[in-house]
Amino acid sequence: MSPPSIRLLIVEDDELFRLGLVTRLDREPKLSVVAEAEDGEGAIAQVKEQIFDVVILDVGLPGLGGVETCRQIKQIQPQLPVLILTSHRQPDLIARLLAAQAQGYCVKGVAAETLVLAIRSLVAGASWWDAIAPNPYS
Repeated sequence: MSPPSIRLLIVEDDELFRLGLVTRLDREPKLSVVAEAEDGEGAIAQVKEQIFDVVILDVGLPGLGGVETCRQIKQIQPQLPVLILTSHRQPDLIARLLAAQAQGYCVKGVAAETLVLAIRSLVAGASWWDAIAPNPYS
């Protein structure tokens, strides 16, 4: 019996980027995008209704914003890994994401294979911080 697919929630306000991300990730074996949200409020509602293995979360969301959305998701499901996927690279953002308990950070434009590896790493219990980002543990 093969292991079940990794269930993903994609939270991204840019519709075209979100569509491309969903299309690409759904082509990967054992990955399944089971829900999408375009803002933090929608993401929180989804987390309350469904079981996910990883949340892929943009930081620059309308409304709550990504950092607060991450914090609230972790309050609802503390064990649910949150992978930040954003174009923002400020060191103070990394500190805020760590405080919100994000497990990973990828910069938009990362190779699809790298994003898939980051997702699989989070599911395995590891964290993932892009080389472009300052290492939060150094």
